[in-house]
Amino acid sequence: MLRKLKIEDSDSDNIFEVVTTKQHFKWFKQAVDKYVNYFGLCNYEYSVVHKEVVEGSRAGILIWDTAQGAMFGLAQSYSDCDKPTKEKMQFFAFHEVIELLLFQLGRIAMNRNFDADELERETHNVIRTLENTIFPFIKDIAK
Repeated sequence: MLRKLKIEDSDSDNIFEVVTTKQHFKWFKQAVDKYVNYFGLCNYEYSVVHKEVVEGSRAGILIWDTAQGAMFGLAQSYSDCDKPTKEKMQFFAFHEVIELLLFQLGRIAMNRNFDADELERETHNVIRTLENTIFPFIKDIAK
């Protein structure tokens, strides 16, 4: 569902309030499940909810490092220039799953006393994941 928003901006004709439906959420959840599995992020228990988990975001993720838990959320409404599509829901899911994939790197980097070996290990965990998942699809680009 789209509703035009009243915004005092020259581009306001292109911005809508998008209200996500059960179908949009289904697409988002299916994509989250597939991407979490694809990237082998089995160390985390997670849930997927149809609500805003990060204020002002179309989709978001909350991560509890100590509990190895995460909550992915698709906002029930948000402002956007485009209609919500299956591909867009899949893109939002991909973005949030990659945030989970990179979470440990960010956590290490934010620690003032980070261990360089720990950072190196986690960097290579991400590299190995990408080598095993994405590389087979893009290797021909380098030919």
